[in-house]
Amino acid sequence: LTPKPQRAHYTNLGLTQLLLKRYQDAITAFHKALEIDPDHVDATLNLGDAELALGRTQDAEEHFRKALQEIENNPVQENSLAQAQCLAHLGRRREAVAIILKALEQKRDDPDVLLSAAQVFALVGDRAIALVNVESALKKGLQPRFFLLPAFNSLRNDPEFRSLLSKAPGTPP
Repeated sequence: LTPKPQRAHYTNLGLTQLLLKRYQDAITAFHKALEIDPDHVDATLNLGDAELALGRTQDAEEHFRKALQEIENNPVQENSLAQAQCLAHLGRRREAVAIILKALEQKRDDPDVLLSAAQVFALVGDRAIALVNVESALKKGLQPRFFLLPAFNSLRNDPEFRSLLSKAPGTPP
């Protein structure tokens, strides 16, 4: 008896593929996750990130809007970070920043919150605050590979960003 595939398996596989920059494979995995759970916010948001990495802006924005709609239809605190990221991707900067600032007030030491804050500030073009959050997340033990996500493309060639990542614990020499 073979166990039935779970949405989480495909979501995790998709995230792994996204981190490895295998964007088409990530898209395939996220679509399989969404076949099992069509309204899953994180799978939809990550699918948008993978599409954006391939330059498919229109498809990406469609996924960001769908994830945002699902969050608005079923508001739960766990989705506030994803909501901020969707808003930032969709150019709704002020709303995204307001949500992420509230999350930082509540959980300033949480690596996931720091990662999301870094993403949101990178997406809205606030380089300095993005870098502060990158540095804080790395100090809290977040792996540098999470900063390879497409949301950080605006910082990719930034010398300070590259220096932070290269000095982080666990980074190969």
